[in-house]
Amino acid sequence: MKLAIKLLISRVITLNKMLALFFVLMISGCVQQEETPTIHYVIPQGFEGVFLIYEDKLNGQSTQIIDNQLTLYVNDNGKLPVVSLAYMSRLHRWRCRFNDGAEISIDNADKFSLYNLGYIQDVGKYYLIGNAAQYIKVRGKFPFETPPLGQTINLDSCD
Repeated sequence: MKLAIKLLISRVITLNKMLALFFVLMISGCVQQEETPTIHYVIPQGFEGVFLIYEDKLNGQSTQIIDNQLTLYVNDNGKLPVVSLAYMSRLHRWRCRFNDGAEISIDNADKFSLYNLGYIQDVGKYYLIGNAAQYIKVRGKFPFETPPLGQTINLDSCD
């Protein structure tokens, strides 16, 4: 009798495990897991300074994310028109490189980096390509005083 009860209990446990596994597989198959897209900013070779991403519905670059990637090209003048800024409101990762493929780090105080300066309503999103000292200088004035686009931030000039 005890053996029969143990056998019954082990079969019930096995059945429960199988049902649990089936349930997990079914749920995971029904729920589409969406990965965080990666936005690639491509900067002109030798560019240093501030660039602006702004909305230009007629002449802007496409912001359609394909295969979880979006590549945007900054112009030499520091402007990056896009058809929509909506992609920025979605969680995303960013990467940055020069047009020759050399990677630019993100917010790295020890290296030449891409720094996020912030968003100004009805204007757009500002970024800096430069070093930590340039970032500190620009960030202290932003958004009340926006630096000229595409120009190196001079640390020796009067504040």
